Amino acid sequence: MKRWVSVFLTMMLVFAFTGTSLAALPPDALALSIDPIKESYKVGERVKLTVYARVGGTFQETKLQVVPIEGGSTEDQLKDVKTEKHKRQGDLFITTGSFTPSKSGVYQVTATATMRSDYYGGKIITEVVTETFSVTDPKEVILSVTPSLSRIQLGQEVPILITYNGDYSPKLTVSEEFTELYMKRVNNIRQKLVLFKPEKAGTYVFKIVVETKYDRAVEEVKVEVIE
Repeated sequence: MKRWVSVFLTMMLVFAFTGTSLAALPPDALALSIDPIKESYKVGERVKLTVYARVGGTFQETKLQVVPIEGGSTEDQLKDVKTEKHKRQGDLFITTGSFTPSKSGVYQVTATATMRSDYYGGKIITEVVTETFSVTDPKEVILSVTPSLSRIQLGQEVPILITYNGDYSPKLTVSEEFTELYMKRVNNIRQKLVLFKPEKAGTYVFKIVVETKYDRAVEEVKVEVIE
């Protein structure tokens, strides 16, 4: 039963892309579309890619590329990339591939299709579409501290926002005394707002550490206090 549902959904996507009339495209037209993908994946989770290219001329090729644009790994490769001509619609070409990220980050999918327009003297026409998705690692600890540098007068207080994640009971430690204002948690993201009030002038540098049994993250906060 699940297989039939999958086949039905695939056909609906094909017909939605090609149009109900199935009329031929103009001789200089090239339409390109990527199947919807999720906004976020986990490390080791397979990303399935499907690209539809409908041509009004002679199909050349569809190229697929996945690259990290923030974090990620450049060593991960696309696999099982192939292009097949649709059996019933000669102007429709379907390219598929899979990608399994090994590190957290943001990745960009780029599909580039080319065709030759015989009607216009062999003119080569190119179409490009892109998609992005993020990858998270449940074992990785991510820590950010705002501000990381402050300059205040003696007697003033410095509010510090600590944001961190952790699926495996993260432990937070700070190397200086502070006053906690609030602690908030949404899913595995935690936020702690604290106040630091130095007792004398000088430069204070202290560490904020978050660690689990799998990972550890450290940030430094510098506070300059003047009289």
